[in-house]
Amino acid sequence: MKTASQTAQTTTDYSTALSRAIAALIRQPEHALQCILQQTGALFGTQHVGVFRMSARGTLLPVEGSTDSDMLHAAHNAWKSQTIFSFSPDTPKPASPGSASPGKSTTETRGLIVAAPAQLHNRLVAVLTIYVPSLSKKTPLSPQHQTLLKSFADLTALTFQRAQAKDIESVLSVNDRINTLETIQDLLTILTDEIQTTLRGTGSLAYLFHEDTQDIETALFQSLPRDVVEATLQNPAFTALYQCSSAQVDTPSRNGPFHAFLNVANAIVTVPLRFQNKTIGLVCISLQDAALPDPDLLNLLALLGRQAGTAVCATRLREKNTSQNALLTGLASALTNPLIIADKHGRFRLINSAAEIALNVSNDFEYEHRIENRLPHGLDKMLLEGEPRTLDVHLVNPVPRHYRAQITEATVKNGENIGRFLLLTDQTSIEKAQRTQADFVSIIGHELRTPLTLVKGFTRTLIRRGEHLPPDTVKEALKAIETHAQRLDHLIEDLLFLAQEEHEPPALHCEEADLVSFTRDYVKIVAQRKHQEQPDRKILFRSHIPDLSLLFDRAKIARILHHLIDNALEHSEDTVTIEIRNEHPYARISIEDQGIGIYSGDLEIIFNRFTQGNRSSSQEHKGMGIGLHICKRLAEAHGGDINVKSNLGKGSQFSLLLPIEKSSPPIEETTIRTSESKKNTKKKSTQC
Repeated sequence: MKTASQTAQTTTDYSTALSRAIAALIRQPEHALQCILQQTGALFGTQHVGVFRMSARGTLLPVEGSTDSDMLHAAHNAWKSQTIFSFSPDTPKPASPGSASPGKSTTETRGLIVAAPAQLHNRLVAVLTIYVPSLSKKTPLSPQHQTLLKSFADLTALTFQRAQAKDIESVLSVNDRINTLETIQDLLTILTDEIQTTLRGTGSLAYLFHEDTQDIETALFQSLPRDVVEATLQNPAFTALYQCSSAQVDTPSRNGPFHAFLNVANAIVTVPLRFQNKTIGLVCISLQDAALPDPDLLNLLALLGRQAGTAVCATRLREKNTSQNALLTGLASALTNPLIIADKHGRFRLINSAAEIALNVSNDFEYEHRIENRLPHGLDKMLLEGEPRTLDVHLVNPVPRHYRAQITEATVKNGENIGRFLLLTDQTSIEKAQRTQADFVSIIGHELRTPLTLVKGFTRTLIRRGEHLPPDTVKEALKAIETHAQRLDHLIEDLLFLAQEEHEPPALHCEEADLVSFTRDYVKIVAQRKHQEQPDRKILFRSHIPDLSLLFDRAKIARILHHLIDNALEHSEDTVTIEIRNEHPYARISIEDQGIGIYSGDLEIIFNRFTQGNRSSSQEHKGMGIGLHICKRLAEAHGGDINVKSNLGKGSQFSLLLPIEKSSPPIEETTIRTSESKKNTKKKSTQC
């Protein structure tokens, strides 16, 4: 049998082997461990060299090389004692070529297994094991060769430190990445993926606490069963981890926070996410057969957790700012009034679409540019200086409008001014309403004064000279008083109707009657009255149906006919024709004149209150502009409508549509009276 001195290489060979291992560690770190094992085996004349590390299970795991049960036994003893341990195996191992003594078989060679602890900075990292066939209990490893083996064991520890350095580099790189992410979910995903890869974990669970309620706000998990995650988050013992301040390793237990992990992991690495000495979330990585992280790596992960906590808060703030900016932009876009927001440095921060059109500026091009000389009518100076607080401006884009510009200071809680708001409120409709009101008051005064003047004049004449006037003259004066009194009565009724319709729809008192005979009789009354004023004026009534029974309010329909016929007579000098037809489901009463017509642009507005169509350039027939509006509202109250056709220079036709079905009108107060038997009459044309 060879002696230890014969088995070991010379000092020169040892230095060469050690140099090769160190070179591999520097130049090819991914192959350094294999090179160390090869050089160690070559020095001791064996191929049975292996490495073990402590796993998350609390047992040694084979990492590289020869790792049978005898070598694992030796590694356990060396780990526990943290000294070199050797023993002779019960079963002989195959000898390496040329290692057996001459004249003896390989099965007779038992040899010696030696395990050397691999330490780094007085901390046990791994165990290097070697089987030397030429040694035995009688010829153990000499102190010199023990030192030699310990050198290679420590070199093995350096390979793990080099791997840890790579993990550190990976952790540092993820620290830079998480600071630039836009969403919390992306941040947690990248963070957990990197930590899980570094620890060689089998699954991950990450969650954040709500900043106010401390409830779980966001939870992400990978490669873990859902029921395990849900049971963990609902475990009361899990809340104890809310106070966790440093990275730690936990073993699943029945009473611990990771009870649900009993069947899926042997250890859990918990990394708290910290911000301002407060835990705002946790990242939990499950380990099964991977090696446990050493204290240095745990400290590095704890530092990463603090950096990640800061990044989470920054991302939350960015998300909140983004959400608030989106809300502000949406609110500004929804405003129909022009709005401009400027910061305290006098730069554009927001221009809504209404302001872009009215002021001819673009939010895309003007954003963060200075305001000077960018806004018309001194609005830029007003926005920069904050004075005056209000300013009336007239803008012509896209159409002429009047705006009132207002400045509002934007301040934060401490009173610091961070910018100004410029809001332009459209005053065009208010100005128009004020002009309309003034015109209406003027027209009302004129409309009321004219009949009152005539009534007063005739009354004064009758009082002073009535006894001396001929009977026909007295009768004519009284008739004029009656006519103008009726005119006043109609005006007052129209004004009362306008006041009432603001609060409730017109009330109807409907009864069943013949619309044809009702219209004919009303037209006769109007024709007789008009004949006294203008004997040559003609009103033609034409019915295309003998009769038509339906429900309607006599007084309201008479009021509609009064306005429509009066308008036709007032705006034309030729014959006015009134026709009635059955156009199921409606009855149509049309009033047609041969006057000057209505401008087409006014057809859509003539039914508005206080609005008149431009029938003539001279505006001889100036009224209050409420007659057609009242007609429209009364027709709609019956469930019908009024429409108009008109051509300039040819005349106009207004049509009243009333529903024939008795259930159609929305009647509030209905009195139904059975109509008397009607006589069948032939279609005829009646001239009054």
